[in-house]
Amino acid sequence: SKGIIFPDNFTVAAVAPAGPVTDETLSGGVEALKKLGAKVKLMPHIQSTSSAHRFLSANDDERAADLINAWKNPEVSLIWAIRGGYGCGRILEKLDWQRLASRPLPVAGFSDVTALHWAMDAKKCGIPMALPMFSFLKDADKYTLESLKKVFAGEVQKLTLPALRKGNLTALPLPGNLT
Repeated sequence: SKGIIFPDNFTVAAVAPAGPVTDETLSGGVEALKKLGAKVKLMPHIQSTSSAHRFLSANDDERAADLINAWKNPEVSLIWAIRGGYGCGRILEKLDWQRLASRPLPVAGFSDVTALHWAMDAKKCGIPMALPMFSFLKDADKYTLESLKKVFAGEVQKLTLPALRKGNLTALPLPGNLT
């Protein structure tokens, strides 16, 4: 079966709903995505400019606004979280879930983004995608980049896990971070 098929030269909105990113990591992620055929739109609050936001990319309102503005942008095909860390749970109540639900947009990431993914699932809003964080793309190996190409082409990635009990089960996993 087919998954989400991204159009040629699709646009990824890079957001930071949690922690900030360095210039080097940011440019490495942008270059990796360009090699995969994507355009990248950097949202305005992905790097902290204030010592008041030591562990966050910006204040809660700014981080929520970046996510909402990326979601509303019709050019954006995928929202990708720059990194995790801490902060997604703080913006959940600031999101207009009803409005966001009108557009089933994929949101990629893991770690702290799990809070956002599970809220999306609960609100029937968007498409959670457990993918490496944008910040990891700078150092991604060939296997990871090839797997991402397959995801972008709509190929469903199958996961086989060892059985804890005898029997058969087919299910969709909930994305999550177990650390």
